[in-house]
Amino acid sequence: MQVKLEQRKEKNEAAVSADFACIVRAIIRASGIRFSPWAGWNEYGAANVSQIRNAPIHNGRVIMSRRTIAPLVIASFILCLMANDVLAASGFAAPAFDQRWRQDEQITPNFWGPLDLATDGITESYVEGTAGPKCQAARPCPQYLVQGMRLVQYFDKGRMELTTPSGPVTSGLLAKEMISGRMQMGDTVFENRNPARISVAGDPDNLFPLYSDLTAPLPPQSLAAGSSVQTELTPNGPKAATSLPQDARAAIATTDSTTGFPLPRIFVDFRERVGLSVVGLAITPPFWVQVKVAGEQRLVLMQAFERRVLTYNAANPDPFKVEFGNVGQHYYRWRYGG
Repeated sequence: MQVKLEQRKEKNEAAVSADFACIVRAIIRASGIRFSPWAGWNEYGAANVSQIRNAPIHNGRVIMSRRTIAPLVIASFILCLMANDVLAASGFAAPAFDQRWRQDEQITPNFWGPLDLATDGITESYVEGTAGPKCQAARPCPQYLVQGMRLVQYFDKGRMELTTPSGPVTSGLLAKEMISGRMQMGDTVFENRNPARISVAGDPDNLFPLYSDLTAPLPPQSLAAGSSVQTELTPNGPKAATSLPQDARAAIATTDSTTGFPLPRIFVDFRERVGLSVVGLAITPPFWVQVKVAGEQRLVLMQAFERRVLTYNAANPDPFKVEFGNVGQHYYRWRYGG
């Protein structure tokens, strides 16, 4: 209990510091402002926050009137809240994370997302976990272990975990937890929360679909190999899809034998390339959905898996037609608020 209280206190203090630092940084960078990593970015790499116009300069100093600075402070505060108190990581939290990131980014672009959009290392509660100290470089580091905690680091597309210092790097069941509302705190220990009311894909201000919209089971689809996905998910519920693109890559290829959900060819090929241990098993059937991407409505094929959410957007260039959703940043917001 004491460890959890100390961890919560540390996290709250870090959040306050992040808020203050974010606002100050936004003000002093009035010409070419850059906010915290996850402010206004969607999984397709489109920025929704434009640079603020350069302020007048006199003798090397930015001249800002009260009329100018007041709205800037307000806007900075709002955008810092949107960024969920996350600052760019100072580095990889463990050499194993660095090695895993470099290895995976060679497989597909944005496998984890850039380090600039990651958090620093965090020790989180996990019953079977054992965490070592987090020490600054070039300083003496005490050798001790903390039971019931583990080291994690959040990236745009997922979370890396070291349940024990010498163990393998794992990736949590983030999508499954956000959809079910059951946050995993140990191998068999869960904390019940509300499913995440966070946009699954597209621009951050999308109101649909949210992870919580995927909590109720979607109608089963008994689709034979080669058939097309016929379900479109709307705010009013699922409906028979019409005017679908004729795309053989979006046709059904097989079924996940464990969960029974059909899998489109494009997602089967992608999961085989990046690994089942990263994506997980399908936990929803595939469906079409209208989402706003870079301000434009697009019809996107989507399917939720245990660890990631996959989207297929035929309008994207080839390396980015299939992409991971931003489950890392979404889960961080769900877990820590924002």
